[in-house]
Amino acid sequence: MNEYQSSIGPLIDKSINESSIQSTNKTTKELETIEGKAFGVEQVILDGKRFVNCTFDGSELVYKGHDVFSLEKNDFTGHLRVRFADYAETTLGVLNALHSAGPEFKELISKTFVD
Repeated sequence: MNEYQSSIGPLIDKSINESSIQSTNKTTKELETIEGKAFGVEQVILDGKRFVNCTFDGSELVYKGHDVFSLEKNDFTGHLRVRFADYAETTLGVLNALHSAGPEFKELISKTFVD
């Protein structure tokens, strides 16, 4: 087990570090700003958008993992739902599978959520 941890740990650390460097080096495209809009019981795709002073009343917020998004000074009422689809859904599935695989992965998975 220790041999396994010593070989896989550095690989995952390297992957996390490379991913951080790539994210920092990427040219970020400007988000589409949506301001003051009211959303009802409907799906709202978050990717690539900046929502400012919007109202979400029973909306389903969908994040596909294609692009970043921003939520600023919004009002959320009703039965709010969040759904992860496409790349985001796959990533969460992988993280969940690794987390469930054993204690050796739990700390590594936790590192992915540290700023």
